[in-house]
Amino acid sequence: MGRAEDEDEPLRARLRGAAAYARETADDAAEAARDALEEGLDSAHHFLKRKIKRHPGIVVGSAVAIGFVLGVLLSGRR
Repeated sequence: MGRAEDEDEPLRARLRGAAAYARETADDAAEAARDALEEGLDSAHHFLKRKIKRHPGIVVGSAVAIGFVLGVLLSGRR
């Protein structure tokens, strides 16, 4: 049994290295996604802020229409 375990050790070391690399890559991808989401939300916020100032009636009408559609959809499920 000792010899088989000794032969498996290089494989286990490679697997530990691959797992560490995968963890690091996943962490980097999550950070990039988080940054992109924050940037997108900031852009959307500024866009909506400008639209609300320029066309408040359209924004109110859109909100009422969305509320109406959601109400109809939710009440239709009963």
